[in-house]
Amino acid sequence: MKDKYRTNDRLLEELPEFHYRTNESEKSGTKRKEAEEKLWENEERFKNFFKNNPEYCYMISPEGLILDVNNVALKALGYKKEELVGKSMNMVYAPESLSKMRENFTKWKKTGELKDEEMVIITKHGNSHVVLLSATALQDKDGKLLSSVSVHKDITKRKLAEEELREKEEFNFALFQHNPGQTIAVDQEGRVVKTNMAKRKSGDRVPNIGDVMYKDYAGRHEIDMYSELMECIKSAKTKTFPELKYNDKFLNISIASFPKGAIITSQDITEQKRAEKEKERLQAQLIQSEKMAGIGTMASGIAHEFNNLLHIMRGHAEFAQSTKKTKDVEEALDVVLKTSDEVAKIVGNLLTFAREAPSKKERETVDINESIEGVLSLMEEHLRKQNIEIVRKYGRTLQVEMNMGEMQQVFLNIVNNARDSMLPKGGKLEIETKRLNGNIEVSISDTGKGIEKENLGKLFEPFYTTKRTEGENSEFPGTGLGLSVSYGIVKRHGGTIEVKSKMNKGTTFIVKLPLKKQRRKSLHNNK
Repeated sequence: MKDKYRTNDRLLEELPEFHYRTNESEKSGTKRKEAEEKLWENEERFKNFFKNNPEYCYMISPEGLILDVNNVALKALGYKKEELVGKSMNMVYAPESLSKMRENFTKWKKTGELKDEEMVIITKHGNSHVVLLSATALQDKDGKLLSSVSVHKDITKRKLAEEELREKEEFNFALFQHNPGQTIAVDQEGRVVKTNMAKRKSGDRVPNIGDVMYKDYAGRHEIDMYSELMECIKSAKTKTFPELKYNDKFLNISIASFPKGAIITSQDITEQKRAEKEKERLQAQLIQSEKMAGIGTMASGIAHEFNNLLHIMRGHAEFAQSTKKTKDVEEALDVVLKTSDEVAKIVGNLLTFAREAPSKKERETVDINESIEGVLSLMEEHLRKQNIEIVRKYGRTLQVEMNMGEMQQVFLNIVNNARDSMLPKGGKLEIETKRLNGNIEVSISDTGKGIEKENLGKLFEPFYTTKRTEGENSEFPGTGLGLSVSYGIVKRHGGTIEVKSKMNKGTTFIVKLPLKKQRRKSLHNNK
């Protein structure tokens, strides 16, 4: 095809030379026969060029009239030859090209040639074609302008392809720039070519053009991302790296290769990960809450049955004590009564856990720090002797509406557990109170042995205990009801209780209670 165009161009250039040589032959007195043969040869060559040319060819007069047109042009335009010959050349040009055509015609008259002028022609049926117009002038022996040989090279398909390519490029550019994910384009060596708006507006550092991705920029990933990038480019593959850790963030990174490089898209999913983790925590909390409610119902039934049996057992023991008995029998009855008292305490705790405590004191406004101090006053000397240091970090004015006795039982249970975890070496007991998001938060931390991760979810279950069954710490082994009872008390107060622990480092219990709502005085009372 290119050879064809070069032939057309060369013939157009040679046509004036053919006429010139013929005219010179006549001027120089060359034999008439030789001149006629030369002229005939040139004319035949021109006719073949004109007739068989695969492009649209026209002969145009100096007045702009069509003198001749080849069959290729007639077929493309949809005209018969007689419909065009003698007509103005303007009739084949689209309205938007007429002004340019007049300029080109004037230029042709002055210079004798035109080269690759882009024009729009229109067919008989109204269809448009984009062409490149080239023209050369033919003159007589005196240099007078005879006509123009004009050639239209149809580039409609090429223009459509260019337009389609341009639209695709604009579409791809829009996709790249307006992609909500931070996007970077790199070449085959991994050098940054461009970045999109999301990347530039992210607030993060933006790579410089020419930076090598994952070397000069973002090179501290947990895996070798540069090698992954090069592999994707070489293999022409797409690869995704979900939940990739980068500094303190989690990123979802996708590398999509193309022939000249790759597109790297990254999405910050840190908040999504945090939300998922919080969702899991809340789901676990809900499951635990439902589990505790079920256990509470069961505990209530057991406690009632135990109470009935205890009343019978204690009644008979008291009756036996009122009768004559030996010393051994009296000691045995004392053990029975003492044991029944301990069982009664367990039953009371079960009922408290099941929200059926036999007596409920009215709630009162209490300073949380004073409530905690009441517990510590009973234990401080004992803790000191066991080499346990108490550190207080109290906030100011922390008022709560609560049942003083019940909440002190909660704090006492937690402090007792902390003490037991630090024996026999001792350690540090730290109690912190503060106001946080409309709540009062009480943190009780120890430096004890810690709790294994798999046991954390069981701590608030009734009868679950990590205390040994024998030892010097208490007269009776752990029952596993202290924390379950504490859980029920805190929940009834509209609060939450949670625990964090690391083995051999210690444990922290966090109790959150709603602050006492401050009532605003009316304007009437302020007068």
